[in-house]
This record gives sequence, structure tokens and C-alpha cells, in this order.
Amino acid sequence: MDKSLRPATDIATPLPRALITFGALGVVAAAAFAIWFLAFRDTWEADASFRIELLSNETIALVEANKPVAAIETFDDLETILNGRALKDEALREIHLRAKSLVEPLRAELDRKSREAENKRRESETLAKLRSAEADGASLEKAGDLEKAKLAYEVALDELEAGRTPSRDFDVLASRLSVALKRTSDAIKIRDSNREMARQAAANSARLASIRAVVRGGAWVTRKAGSSDPLRGLDIYLLKRTAKTTDLVPFYEALVNERKQTLDRRTRNLEQARRDYSRYPDIYRELELVSIFE
Repeated sequence: MDKSLRPATDIATPLPRALITFGALGVVAAAAFAIWFLAFRDTWEADASFRIELLSNETIALVEANKPVAAIETFDDLETILNGRALKDEALREIHLRAKSLVEPLRAELDRKSREAENKRRESETLAKLRSAEADGASLEKAGDLEKAKLAYEVALDELEAGRTPSRDFDVLASRLSVALKRTSDAIKIRDSNREMARQAAANSARLASIRAVVRGGAWVTRKAGSSDPLRGLDIYLLKRTAKTTDLVPFYEALVNERKQTLDRRTRNLEQARRDYSRYPDIYRELELVSIFE
């Protein structure tokens, strides 16, 4: 049979198969796109937009109502939702930035007041502790335990300098503690000095008590009539020499110098009298005798 005489249907049969193949591929591609679009597309901002707008508006309203704490808490809830994400929608971004610009100054002010309150609390606690230490030192000082009192004042001053703030209360307390420390230190020095003097006195008394001697001689009282009565039972005291002989040399030198000056002055007076009364020998001799016994 001649091939040219075959039916036309035998030649057209491959076309439906190709269309089916391409159609199947198109369906698979569409399904894959749909899966990607639904599964991997980021829909977070669209899903959370209502909540973001609500919290932003609520934050702004609380700031305007002068409720800073509630405004900060609401804005913090908003930031928790955002979790650092950048908003793409311009309207959401603007309302979020407005809420943030209103909250941040309030947060800074509340933080400042919180720090001031904390510092004030610590200052009060430190002052109370230091005043208690001052009272303890005063009690020890009154009881005579000066070393412990001094140590209490020193520790209190060290703690004061460590926790000191620009406050008049600290200045007044520091002044009192400094005065108390000086007073206690001076009292310790005086006490130690008195103890040393007492020790030396006791040692001298013991040394003098060990001295043994015999005193010979007598003492009496002479009456106007010429008679005399003996004195008995007199106390005898031994005086320790306080100056050496060499220490008296300047005194004797000054005394000799003074006597020499007096002698020179009288000699000059006599010479002048000799010249003035040379014609009156008797008067000169009287002046000479007066000068000698002057």
C-alpha cells in the first residue's frame, strides 16, 4: 500500500500529547508559585499593622494625658512587637516615630529622677550609718576606751570620704568627726604623757627610798635675850641638783663683767673728782671714801 494514501489522523496524533505535557508543566509552575507566595511571602507587617497603629496612638494619647509611666510601658509593648524590624509602610513608620519622639524625653526624665531618688536613699543610709558610728565612738570615748574611740572615728571618716556627696549634711558630719578624732588623739597623748611622768616619779621615789645616810648636826632658835632653844623633829628633804657647775659659768662671767663695769665707772668718777676738787683735799678724801663704800 502506498504511504501517501494513509489517513491524515495518523499524522496529527502527536499534537495532543505535547499540549498535555506543556499544560502539565504550566500547572506545576503555577502550583509552585502559589506555594511560594503563600508560604514564603513576608506578611508580618500587614498582619501587625492594626496592633502597631493602635499602640502608637495609645502611646501618644497617654503622653498628652500626662501619664508618662503608662505611655512608656505602652511604647515598650510596641517595641516588643516590632522587635527591631524596620517598617515599610510610610504611615505606620511616621506614627511610630512620633510616638518614639514623645516617649524618649519622658524616659530620660524618669531615669534622672530615679537616679536622684536612689542617690538620696543611699545618702540617707550612709549618713545614718556614719552617725551611728559617731555615737559609738562617743560612747567609747566616754567610757575611757580612747584607742577604740579613735579607731571608730577614723573608720567613720574613711567611709564618709568614700561615699561622700556634695551635701551640707556630709560637711557638718565630717567636721564633727574631725574634731572628735583630734580630741581623742590629744587625750591619748596627754594620758600617755601623764603615765610616763608617773612612771618616772615612781622610779625616782624608789631610787631615793633606796638611799641611806646619816645626818649629823643641830639646829636651834636664838631668842632676843641671848638664850637659845634646840629644834628637834625637823623634816629633812634631799633636793636633786638641777644645774651643773659648768651651767653656772655664763652667770659668773656676767656677774664679773657687771662688777668690772661698776669698778670702771667709779674709777672714772674719782678721776673726775680729783680734777674738780684738787684744791680741796679734805673734800676729795670724803668723796673717795663715799665711792668705796657706795
